[in-house]
Amino acid sequence: MSAANYVQSIIFGLMHGAMFLKYVNSFTGVAITFFTMTIACWMGYINEKKADGSILPSIAIHAVANIFSGLVAAFTLI
Repeated sequence: MSAANYVQSIIFGLMHGAMFLKYVNSFTGVAITFFTMTIACWMGYINEKKADGSILPSIAIHAVANIFSGLVAAFTLI
């Protein structure tokens, strides 16, 4: 994987972790950060290697994840 993919995944993870820091404890905030970093790295890999540089797969994955997490939150399944 490229260095750029690692950099974008770190930025993506930190942005998502920062959004939750005032609502969750430190451990959960770090877990959210690393979880989203891992997903961002995976999506970057898909974009680079499997989709010929297109960001459309990541847009679709992110949209589905947001819909799913919104439904879970709406129905308080978490």
